[in-house]
Amino acid sequence: MKSQYKFSECMHNRQNLWLLKPTGFNRGIGIHIFNSFDKLKDILASFYGIGRGAKDKISIYQQHNQNHVPREMVDQNGEKQTRNFSFVIQKLIEKPLLFFERKFDIRTWVLLNSSDGKVYLWSESYVRTSGRAYADFNPNASYEEQITMQLTNNAVQKDKPEYGKYEEGNIISLDTLFSHIATHAAFAGRSKNELKETFLESARKLITDSMRSVKGKIIQQNYTFELFGYDFIIDEEFNTMLIEINTNPCLEESNRLLRNMIPRMLDDLLNITMDPLFYPTDKPYKSSFALPGDVFQNPIKGVDQKADA
Repeated sequence: MKSQYKFSECMHNRQNLWLLKPTGFNRGIGIHIFNSFDKLKDILASFYGIGRGAKDKISIYQQHNQNHVPREMVDQNGEKQTRNFSFVIQKLIEKPLLFFERKFDIRTWVLLNSSDGKVYLWSESYVRTSGRAYADFNPNASYEEQITMQLTNNAVQKDKPEYGKYEEGNIISLDTLFSHIATHAAFAGRSKNELKETFLESARKLITDSMRSVKGKIIQQNYTFELFGYDFIIDEEFNTMLIEINTNPCLEESNRLLRNMIPRMLDDLLNITMDPLFYPTDKPYKSSFALPGDVFQNPIKGVDQKADA
Protein backbone atom coordinates (compact mmCIF):
# COMPACT_ATOMS: atom_id res chain seq x y z
CA MET A 1 0.00 0.00 0.00
CA LYS A 2 1.42 3.35 -1.01
CA SER A 3 2.07 5.75 1.88
CA GLN A 4 -0.10 8.87 1.95
CA TYR A 5 2.53 10.83 3.89
CA LYS A 6 4.51 13.42 1.97
CA PHE A 7 7.56 15.37 3.04
CA SER A 8 7.34 19.16 3.04
CA GLU A 9 8.96 20.66 -0.04
CA CYS A 10 11.33 22.56 2.30
CA MET A 11 12.88 19.27 3.36
CA HIS A 12 14.39 18.98 -0.10
CA ASN A 13 16.84 21.22 -1.92
CA ARG A 14 18.49 18.57 -4.11
CA GLN A 15 20.91 17.72 -1.29
CA ASN A 16 19.32 14.60 0.29
CA LEU A 17 20.53 15.52 3.78
CA TRP A 18 19.88 13.19 6.71
CA LEU A 19 20.97 13.25 10.33
CA LEU A 20 21.99 10.32 12.54
CA LYS A 21 21.71 10.50 16.35
CA PRO A 22 22.70 7.81 18.85
CA THR A 23 19.95 7.32 21.44
CA GLY A 24 20.58 7.89 25.12
CA PHE A 25 22.85 10.89 24.56
CA ASN A 26 22.30 14.62 24.36
CA ARG A 27 24.29 17.86 23.89
CA GLY A 28 25.01 16.97 20.25
CA ILE A 29 27.21 13.98 21.08
CA GLY A 30 27.59 11.52 18.22
CA ILE A 31 25.45 13.39 15.67
CA HIS A 32 26.45 13.05 12.02
CA ILE A 33 25.10 14.42 8.75
CA PHE A 34 25.09 12.31 5.58
CA ASN A 35 23.65 12.41 2.06
CA SER A 36 24.05 8.83 0.82
CA PHE A 37 23.70 5.28 2.06
CA ASP A 38 27.42 4.67 1.47
CA LYS A 39 28.24 7.64 3.71
CA LEU A 40 25.93 6.29 6.41
CA LYS A 41 27.71 2.91 6.32
CA ASP A 42 31.05 4.68 6.56
CA ILE A 43 29.89 6.66 9.63
CA LEU A 44 28.62 3.50 11.35
CA ALA A 45 31.92 1.71 10.71
CA SER A 46 34.22 4.65 11.51
CA PHE A 47 32.53 6.01 14.63
CA TYR A 48 30.43 3.18 16.07
CA GLY A 49 32.31 0.02 15.20
CA ILE A 50 29.44 -1.37 13.13
CA GLY A 51 29.80 -3.06 9.75
CA ARG A 52 32.74 -3.79 7.51
CA GLY A 53 36.04 -2.16 8.34
CA ALA A 54 34.99 -1.52 11.92
CA LYS A 55 37.38 -3.92 13.66
CA ASP A 56 40.02 -1.38 14.65
CA LYS A 57 37.79 1.68 14.92
CA ILE A 58 37.26 3.63 18.14
CA SER A 59 33.63 4.04 19.17
CA ILE A 60 31.90 7.41 19.49
CA TYR A 61 31.65 6.91 23.23
CA GLN A 62 35.40 6.62 23.63
CA GLN A 63 35.93 9.66 21.45
CA HIS A 64 33.35 12.02 22.91
CA ASN A 65 32.20 10.96 26.34
CA GLN A 66 34.60 9.27 28.72
CA ASN A 67 32.16 9.81 31.62
CA HIS A 68 29.58 7.38 30.23
CA VAL A 69 29.95 3.66 30.75
CA PRO A 70 28.37 2.01 27.69
CA ARG A 71 27.66 -1.65 27.20
CA GLU A 72 30.83 -3.63 26.56
CA MET A 73 31.09 -6.45 24.06
CA VAL A 74 33.88 -8.91 23.37
CA ASP A 75 35.03 -9.49 19.81
CA GLN A 76 36.38 -12.74 18.35
CA ASN A 77 39.88 -11.93 19.61
CA GLY A 78 38.68 -11.49 23.18
CA GLU A 79 39.08 -7.70 23.05
CA LYS A 80 36.44 -5.44 24.57
CA GLN A 81 34.53 -3.18 22.20
CA THR A 82 31.99 -0.53 23.02
CA ARG A 83 29.05 -0.28 20.67
CA ASN A 84 25.71 1.38 20.28
CA PHE A 85 22.98 -0.30 18.24
CA SER A 86 20.17 2.22 18.72
CA PHE A 87 19.94 5.30 16.52
CA VAL A 88 17.50 7.86 15.22
CA ILE A 89 17.81 8.76 11.54
CA GLN A 90 15.99 11.98 10.73
CA LYS A 91 15.42 14.00 7.57
CA LEU A 92 17.03 17.43 7.71
CA ILE A 93 15.06 20.42 6.52
CA GLU A 94 17.10 21.78 3.64
CA LYS A 95 15.24 25.11 3.41
CA PRO A 96 14.93 26.37 7.00
CA LEU A 97 13.71 29.85 7.80
CA LEU A 98 16.76 31.87 8.85
CA PHE A 99 17.52 34.59 11.38
CA PHE A 100 20.00 37.00 9.73
CA GLU A 101 21.13 34.16 7.43
CA ARG A 102 21.70 31.79 10.36
CA LYS A 103 19.80 28.69 11.45
CA PHE A 104 17.71 28.69 14.62
CA ASP A 105 15.35 26.49 16.60
CA ILE A 106 12.86 27.18 19.38
CA ARG A 107 12.92 25.54 22.82
CA THR A 108 9.67 25.19 24.77
CA TRP A 109 9.27 23.66 28.25
CA VAL A 110 6.48 21.17 28.90
CA LEU A 111 5.65 19.67 32.31
CA LEU A 112 3.96 16.30 32.73
CA ASN A 113 2.52 16.17 36.25
CA SER A 114 1.35 12.71 37.22
CA SER A 115 -0.31 13.83 40.45
CA ASP A 116 -3.08 15.77 38.73
CA GLY A 117 -2.90 13.98 35.37
CA LYS A 118 -2.22 17.11 33.34
CA VAL A 119 0.29 18.48 30.89
CA TYR A 120 1.46 22.06 31.36
CA LEU A 121 2.97 24.18 28.62
CA TRP A 122 5.01 27.14 29.85
CA SER A 123 3.88 30.26 28.05
CA GLU A 124 7.37 31.53 27.19
CA SER A 125 9.88 30.00 24.78
CA TYR A 126 13.36 30.99 23.71
CA VAL A 127 15.33 30.78 20.48
CA ARG A 128 18.75 29.18 19.98
CA THR A 129 20.86 30.42 17.07
CA SER A 130 23.85 29.16 15.16
CA GLY A 131 26.95 31.32 15.05
CA ARG A 132 27.71 30.33 11.45
CA ALA A 133 25.91 31.47 8.29
CA TYR A 134 23.74 28.79 6.70
CA ALA A 135 24.89 27.40 3.35
CA ASP A 136 24.26 24.42 1.12
CA PHE A 137 25.86 21.14 2.12
CA ASN A 138 29.54 20.92 1.22
CA PRO A 139 30.89 17.35 1.28
CA ASN A 140 34.43 18.73 1.57
CA ALA A 141 33.67 20.82 4.67
CA SER A 142 34.93 19.57 8.01
CA TYR A 143 32.71 17.82 10.52
CA GLU A 144 32.99 20.82 12.87
CA GLU A 145 31.91 23.27 10.17
CA GLN A 146 28.82 21.25 9.27
CA ILE A 147 27.76 20.61 12.86
CA THR A 148 28.28 24.24 13.93
CA MET A 149 26.12 25.43 11.05
CA GLN A 150 23.34 22.86 11.49
CA LEU A 151 23.05 22.36 15.27
CA THR A 152 22.07 25.18 17.61
CA ASN A 153 22.60 23.30 20.90
CA ASN A 154 24.43 25.46 23.42
CA ALA A 155 26.77 22.54 24.13
CA VAL A 156 27.76 22.51 20.45
CA GLN A 157 27.99 26.26 19.95
CA LYS A 158 29.72 27.42 23.15
CA ASP A 159 33.16 26.03 22.27
CA LYS A 160 33.18 27.59 18.81
CA PRO A 161 34.93 30.92 18.01
CA GLU A 162 31.63 32.38 16.70
CA TYR A 163 29.86 31.84 20.05
CA GLY A 164 28.38 35.09 21.34
CA LYS A 165 29.47 37.03 18.28
CA TYR A 166 25.91 38.07 17.39
CA GLU A 167 23.84 37.36 20.51
CA GLU A 168 24.79 36.74 24.13
CA GLY A 169 24.94 32.97 24.54
CA ASN A 170 23.52 32.56 21.00
CA ILE A 171 20.03 32.98 22.47
CA ILE A 172 17.24 35.46 21.74
CA SER A 173 13.62 35.90 22.76
CA LEU A 174 10.62 34.81 20.73
CA ASP A 175 9.61 38.47 20.28
CA THR A 176 13.04 39.32 18.83
CA LEU A 177 12.77 36.44 16.37
CA PHE A 178 9.29 37.29 15.09
CA SER A 179 10.05 41.02 14.92
CA HIS A 180 12.79 40.10 12.45
CA ILE A 181 10.68 37.58 10.52
CA ALA A 182 7.94 40.20 10.10
CA THR A 183 10.41 42.27 8.04
CA HIS A 184 10.82 39.46 5.46
CA ALA A 185 9.25 40.25 2.11
CA ALA A 186 7.69 36.78 2.08
CA PHE A 187 5.61 37.70 5.15
CA ALA A 188 4.66 41.24 4.16
CA GLY A 189 1.43 42.35 5.79
CA ARG A 190 1.71 39.92 8.70
CA SER A 191 2.50 41.39 12.10
CA LYS A 192 4.95 40.07 14.64
CA ASN A 193 2.10 39.02 16.93
CA GLU A 194 0.25 37.24 14.12
CA LEU A 195 3.35 35.26 13.14
CA LYS A 196 4.09 34.42 16.76
CA GLU A 197 0.56 33.19 17.40
CA THR A 198 0.66 31.06 14.23
CA PHE A 199 3.80 29.35 15.53
CA LEU A 200 2.37 28.88 19.04
CA GLU A 201 -0.83 27.35 17.68
CA SER A 202 1.18 24.84 15.63
CA ALA A 203 3.49 24.07 18.57
CA ARG A 204 0.55 23.45 20.91
CA LYS A 205 -0.95 21.01 18.41
CA LEU A 206 2.34 19.12 18.03
CA ILE A 207 2.75 18.94 21.82
CA THR A 208 -0.81 17.69 22.24
CA ASP A 209 -0.40 15.07 19.49
CA SER A 210 2.88 13.83 20.98
CA MET A 211 1.33 13.40 24.42
CA ARG A 212 -1.68 11.62 22.96
CA SER A 213 0.64 9.24 21.12
CA VAL A 214 2.11 7.92 24.40
CA LYS A 215 -0.97 8.27 26.57
CA GLY A 216 -1.43 4.51 26.88
CA LYS A 217 2.20 4.00 27.90
CA ILE A 218 2.33 6.52 30.74
CA ILE A 219 1.90 5.06 34.22
CA GLN A 220 0.15 7.47 36.56
CA GLN A 221 1.93 7.64 39.89
CA ASN A 222 1.30 10.26 42.54
CA TYR A 223 4.03 12.74 43.46
CA THR A 224 5.98 12.31 40.24
CA PHE A 225 6.55 14.68 37.35
CA GLU A 226 8.87 15.23 34.42
CA LEU A 227 10.01 18.35 32.57
CA PHE A 228 10.53 18.06 28.81
CA GLY A 229 12.28 20.35 26.37
CA TYR A 230 10.46 20.47 23.03
CA ASP A 231 12.52 21.72 20.08
CA PHE A 232 10.81 23.18 17.01
CA ILE A 233 12.05 24.47 13.67
CA ILE A 234 10.28 26.64 11.08
CA ASP A 235 10.84 26.21 7.35
CA GLU A 236 10.80 28.80 4.55
CA GLU A 237 7.05 28.27 4.05
CA PHE A 238 6.45 28.94 7.75
CA ASN A 239 5.59 25.35 8.63
CA THR A 240 6.41 24.48 12.23
CA MET A 241 7.99 21.06 12.73
CA LEU A 242 8.94 19.12 15.84
CA ILE A 243 12.65 18.24 15.88
CA GLU A 244 12.83 16.27 19.11
CA ILE A 245 11.64 15.98 22.71
CA ASN A 246 14.36 16.08 25.36
CA THR A 247 13.86 14.25 28.65
CA ASN A 248 16.79 16.07 30.24
CA PRO A 249 16.50 19.67 28.97
CA CYS A 250 19.42 21.98 29.63
CA LEU A 251 18.72 24.52 32.41
CA GLU A 252 22.00 26.37 32.07
CA GLU A 253 21.63 30.13 32.55
CA SER A 254 23.89 30.98 29.64
CA ASN A 255 22.64 34.52 29.06
CA ARG A 256 20.56 37.30 30.59
CA LEU A 257 17.31 36.09 29.06
CA LEU A 258 17.64 32.61 30.56
CA ARG A 259 18.74 34.01 33.91
CA ASN A 260 15.35 35.69 33.95
CA MET A 261 13.28 32.84 32.52
CA ILE A 262 14.60 29.69 34.20
CA PRO A 263 14.02 30.70 37.86
CA ARG A 264 10.44 31.75 37.04
CA MET A 265 9.78 28.54 35.15
CA LEU A 266 11.14 26.42 38.00
CA ASP A 267 9.10 28.43 40.52
CA ASP A 268 5.97 27.66 38.52
CA LEU A 269 6.97 24.00 38.23
CA LEU A 270 7.28 23.71 42.01
CA ASN A 271 4.09 25.69 42.47
CA ILE A 272 2.27 23.01 40.46
CA THR A 273 4.02 19.86 41.69
CA MET A 274 4.99 20.58 45.30
CA ASP A 275 2.88 23.40 46.74
CA PRO A 276 -0.43 21.51 46.61
CA LEU A 277 1.06 18.87 48.92
CA PHE A 278 1.75 21.40 51.65
CA TYR A 279 -0.33 24.48 50.88
CA PRO A 280 -3.52 23.52 49.01
CA THR A 281 -4.73 26.67 47.29
CA ASP A 282 -6.25 27.97 44.11
CA LYS A 283 -3.80 30.85 43.79
CA PRO A 284 -2.73 31.63 40.22
CA TYR A 285 0.74 30.85 39.01
CA LYS A 286 3.30 33.62 39.42
CA SER A 287 4.04 33.60 35.71
CA SER A 288 1.79 31.94 33.18
CA PHE A 289 1.03 28.35 32.26
CA ALA A 290 -1.15 27.02 29.51
CA LEU A 291 -2.90 23.72 30.16
CA PRO A 292 -3.74 21.30 27.33
CA GLY A 293 -6.04 19.49 29.80
CA ASP A 294 -6.13 15.97 31.17
CA VAL A 295 -3.70 13.38 29.86
CA PHE A 296 -4.47 10.19 31.72
CA GLN A 297 -8.21 9.97 32.29
CA ASN A 298 -9.60 12.04 29.42
CA PRO A 299 -8.56 13.14 25.91
CA ILE A 300 -6.39 16.24 25.83
CA LYS A 301 -8.54 19.32 25.36
CA GLY A 302 -7.80 22.70 23.83
CA VAL A 303 -5.28 24.98 25.48
CA ASP A 304 -6.61 27.09 28.32
CA GLN A 305 -4.48 30.24 28.59
CA LYS A 306 -4.01 31.59 32.10
CA ALA A 307 -3.25 35.26 32.60
CA ASP A 308 -0.16 36.51 34.39
CA ALA A 309 -0.54 37.03 38.09
